[in-house]
Amino acid sequence: MLKACPTCGGVHEYNTICPKRIAYEKQRQAQYDRSKYKTDRTTKADLFRNTKIWQCKRREIQDRDLHLCRYCFLVRHKITTDGLSVHHILSLAQHYAKRLQDSNLITLCRACHEQAEKGLIPADELKRLTRIPMRF
Repeated sequence: MLKACPTCGGVHEYNTICPKRIAYEKQRQAQYDRSKYKTDRTTKADLFRNTKIWQCKRREIQDRDLHLCRYCFLVRHKITTDGLSVHHILSLAQHYAKRLQDSNLITLCRACHEQAEKGLIPADELKRLTRIPMRF
């Protein structure tokens, strides 16, 4: 007896499993395993980023920085308002106690944030920029 296969659209014996179905099931299992691994790695820093206190502090820092990338504004003399995020100058994982200090937080655009994370923009430079008032 034959049956139509919903996976490949072909026809197979009734008691056989389509090889494409087996490959599909393996792929789905691998995706599940990867997503499970990722959720098991939740850190203290990850949990902090979901708190209301961080959401409020993040808004406060963005207001302080006039919703502009501080590095672009003060160093590059250009206005960047897209892709903003608040960056921890001293990493959250290594300096958790300083997670809410205004002097450790700065608003950066996506490009500057990536450069800061890679160390291309020194932490001392970012610290210095937090002390300069933002004015037009």
